[in-house]
Amino acid sequence: MLIEKVESASFLNGILRVSTSRLGADGKPIINEPINIPGNLVGEVINGMAIVSKGISEKLIEQGTKVEKKKSTKKKPNKKK
Repeated sequence: MLIEKVESASFLNGILRVSTSRLGADGKPIINEPINIPGNLVGEVINGMAIVSKGISEKLIEQGTKVEKKKSTKKKPNKKK
């Protein structure tokens, strides 16, 4: 499931329901199937998502740093006037 936006969330009858959406080919939002999390697991699920998100963010930053280092070490051509 591709998630590009959290539309809404509600907690009813012990279930957290999160409505998300993604953009369609026409640029209009398409509502995904809801994510349903049992109330007694909400903290564990959200904490798990935060942990994996942090790990992914760190890897993306590391990759971006490597790309920037490669760009800065390339020799620039000499321009003669």
